[in-house]
Amino acid sequence: MLSYDRSLTEKIDLSAAVGWQGRNESVFISEVRTTEGLSVENWFHLNASTGNKDANMTKKELLKTAFFGTISLSYDSWAYLEGTARQEKISTLAPGNNSFFYLSVNGSIVYTELMKDSRPAWFDYGKVRISYGIVGNALDIYNANQAYTQLTTGGYIYNIVGTTVGNEGIQPEKKYEWEFGLEGKFLGNRLGFDVSLYTNTVKNQILETTIPGSAGGRALLMNVGELKNKGLEVAVYGTPIRTKDWNWELRGNFSIYKNEVSKLADGIDQLTHWELDGAAKMISTVGRSAGDIYAYAPAPDANGNKIVAEDGFYKVTDEMVKVGNYMPKVSGGGGWNIGKL
Repeated sequence: MLSYDRSLTEKIDLSAAVGWQGRNESVFISEVRTTEGLSVENWFHLNASTGNKDANMTKKELLKTAFFGTISLSYDSWAYLEGTARQEKISTLAPGNNSFFYLSVNGSIVYTELMKDSRPAWFDYGKVRISYGIVGNALDIYNANQAYTQLTTGGYIYNIVGTTVGNEGIQPEKKYEWEFGLEGKFLGNRLGFDVSLYTNTVKNQILETTIPGSAGGRALLMNVGELKNKGLEVAVYGTPIRTKDWNWELRGNFSIYKNEVSKLADGIDQLTHWELDGAAKMISTVGRSAGDIYAYAPAPDANGNKIVAEDGFYKVTDEMVKVGNYMPKVSGGGGWNIGKL
């Protein structure tokens, strides 16, 4: 990596960097196990296997390389502007589809620095930020391949195909995101917050879709379309007790999230992710939230009361109805920490 850092004027600073990086991952797993239980209780040894000993080996390799560059400008320690670019290549996608480019631009203003002497003593830090970025995402190792698993039985070698069919024509998905954020710290940094409002669009989204068994499997990974997301994230933290020896820290966060399927593959307006014995299924439909769950549910009468059939069980609807969604509308969490200083 090459870097450059210089003060252009008394108030303007410039820094830049360009580089190349590569990562090679090798996974090798060798395992053996007993079958059909142990011949002697609590003798955990391969020789205690009641049935034939079983063995398996797994080997995976991944190569990822990237050229990248960043450039940053700052003005008088209160205004900041940064841009990044990255050209990445990964071995988990087929040649021709395995290279993708993405970038980001972000700016921020530390408005407490602008307040100077007029800043209240209790107001320690305040920043507003805005950013736009594109992020690429590829599949895990071998998911794009039409791969076989080789097994043996009775001295005979045979190959099997997994239930999820590979797709060498799959392309990387990309997320285009805008974010606006606000930060603040108060009372000697003992109280603070971070608020983010974002909207993004995922294009060429990679999802698993069901296919008929005659196609050679039960599911196929595809670039199925476009998904729009928007949400609000809020984090609050504080230190209600702080002494010279120890302090007590509290933190909490919550998020509001909403998505909509804006486009699917050509000629498709509904995608089935999974189906359970014809009784329930999860689908995504254009114009609605991704991951709607449908099932047969108790049928209501005209007043909304559940109908009890002659056998004493609830009567169910004639058709599947929406009963939920796999994504939460609101999520949150919290915690605390007591530590010595």
